[in-house]
Amino acid sequence: MMTGISLLSVNFIVLQTRYEVLQTRYKQLSNNSSQLQVKVSDISVNYSQLQSSYETLSVNHSQLQHEIKQLKSRTEEKCCTDGWTTFGRSCYFKSNEKKDWDGSRTDCQHRGANLVVINNKEEQVSVFLSEGF
Repeated sequence: MMTGISLLSVNFIVLQTRYEVLQTRYKQLSNNSSQLQVKVSDISVNYSQLQSSYETLSVNHSQLQHEIKQLKSRTEEKCCTDGWTTFGRSCYFKSNEKKDWDGSRTDCQHRGANLVVINNKEEQVSVFLSEGF
């Protein structure tokens, strides 16, 4: 009978030791799980911030592309039809006919243009001293 009690006592000690080992491993796994949850949460926040930054950059890129397109269209030399002179983005036609203001204005309108007064010295020199004039 004593050997049976001794055997039960040894088995109890073994089971108690295994229980303590399992309890320690459970605590470690719970701790690891908590740490992983924090990391997943941090990654999720970082992802959201990156997504927001990407969207902002995408909008900025589109706006810059639009601005580049507008700037290119402003800086490209405008091609004028034969007999007209280019200055900047405008085309000028100088007629040798003598007309009053109203007659000149009507003539311009028939050509799809407007009668203008050039107040800029550089523009006057460029337009009136070019080969066509």
